[in-house]
Amino acid sequence: MNSFTKVLGVASLAISLAASAGVANADALRAHTTAPGAAPNTMTKLLAKYAEDAGIDVQVIEGQKLIKSMLLLGQGKIELMPTIVGQYARLATGTGPYKDMGDKGPEIADGIRSLMEFNAATMQAFAWESTGIKTYHDLRGRKVYVGPGGGGAGTDTEEIIRLVTGMEPGDYESFKAPWGEGMAMMRNGQVDAMIRIAPVGAAIIQEFGLSSPIRFVQIAEEDLTKVQPYLKVPGRSMSTIPAGTY
Repeated sequence: MNSFTKVLGVASLAISLAASAGVANADALRAHTTAPGAAPNTMTKLLAKYAEDAGIDVQVIEGQKLIKSMLLLGQGKIELMPTIVGQYARLATGTGPYKDMGDKGPEIADGIRSLMEFNAATMQAFAWESTGIKTYHDLRGRKVYVGPGGGGAGTDTEEIIRLVTGMEPGDYESFKAPWGEGMAMMRNGQVDAMIRIAPVGAAIIQEFGLSSPIRFVQIAEEDLTKVQPYLKVPGRSMSTIPAGTY
């Protein structure tokens, strides 16, 4: 695996374990969460176990697109889910993926309550070292897996690339697919780089470097101020990956 001193400019995301305002009226709680292997999935299952110990039935449905699940939560169609704090802020203000909902977005957001928050993951971009990609500017003309289609990750990735470089999809090839398919595309060489939201040091990223050297794509220090609009959304921050993490 490629060695480095540090990687600047990776976005960390806070997650809120949220509940519907009508949760007290439910007999069995319905919970949506991400695919297995991610921190939100682990936290949801952990909560379900504690609830079961207290005699409360929680039905966990995995592999959901949380930006859609949040609409169900606010309407009382499910009772629990982990949600990126920034996505809730977008729903409450009718922006981002909810911009076409008019006043309906803030109305739905009013039906959501936060139970607890935790630092769930960091948005990490990496490429095969053989591609020569080192910064986001090097993504021009390249094939990039940005995250699942219809989810918040792909939208966020494209926003960061736009803020840092001015590039839009088309200046680079933006690929959207479920996380598992995206990782397979990277392994098979169908894309040059990918973004994966995972805890720093996660095995699901580390495994890529076991076959061929990878390099983490960083936001150059002189470009860090360009991402301030992205960081204004609650629950977001910038991180540095320490040397020796991977």
